[in-house]
Amino acid sequence: MVKRRSAKKPRFRPAFLVDDPQRLELRLWVNGKVKQEANTSDMVIGIAALIAAASDLVTLEPGDVIATGTPDGVGLPRGEFLRPGDLVEMEVADFGRLSNPVVAEPRPGARSAHLA
Repeated sequence: MVKRRSAKKPRFRPAFLVDDPQRLELRLWVNGKVKQEANTSDMVIGIAALIAAASDLVTLEPGDVIATGTPDGVGLPRGEFLRPGDLVEMEVADFGRLSNPVVAEPRPGARSAHLA
């Protein structure tokens, strides 16, 4: 019997429980192989400035997510692309690991299996 390592599920964390948002390790794996490894200290624009800019445009509510882009290591320059069956996992510091399987997009006009 193979016992799989139990990863902590990611959770939102209140700001007061994050020592320094500009010093968080970021990691991304595809099929168990590290593809991206960086730190929020590498960001061109800091977390506080991003939040301030977003809040100038909209009212931010608890649970809102601000997408910031991605660190070095994307697959395009290497000619690597995700395929159905791949597993993408990411971690931000010790917040937990988020795992997403890659699935094929349904063909336009194809009937869903649960409707057939």
